[in-house]
Amino acid sequence: MAAHEVHIEAEVNPGPLDNPALEFLRGYWLRKRGDRAMPSRKDMVPSELKKYLDGIVMIDVLPDMADFRYRLVGTAVTQYFVTDPTGMTASEAWSAVGQSAVDRIIANLRAVARERACIHLWGSVDWFGRGAEDVEALYLPLSDDGKSVNMIVNLFTFDRRSVLRERQIAVERHQKLFMN
Repeated sequence: MAAHEVHIEAEVNPGPLDNPALEFLRGYWLRKRGDRAMPSRKDMVPSELKKYLDGIVMIDVLPDMADFRYRLVGTAVTQYFVTDPTGMTASEAWSAVGQSAVDRIIANLRAVARERACIHLWGSVDWFGRGAEDVEALYLPLSDDGKSVNMIVNLFTFDRRSVLRERQIAVERHQKLFMN
């Protein structure tokens, strides 16, 4: 598969964010964390995240951060990528895009787990060779023991109206999309 044009920037432990969805999740994570290094999975209450659940991804950290498993993937994210990687590792889910994509995704997840830090990513990606799409995401560490990251919560955002319309047209035309 051809390389996909990627222009992504990152900020570790960002301050207030302009994106209201990401700012909501950042503030929620900070409140749930309290005086701990990070909250646990059980601190995250789905009913309190209801407005953003379709963009949320829950990712398990596998032993030694060798890989990461998608535990839950919101419906907007599955519509964006035209696939549901729930239960797959990051290596499996991104292999169709190419090794450089696998390496980038795993490096981002490892940074969250190693640093026990929030990471804000934003930029543009040309997934399908049809032009760049702006994306923005926030990755937040979770820990059952307060020390090691065992799960990452991610909120993935994009221009839903234009992107999902384009995806639907491609599906109706039986056009091959990168993760099929």
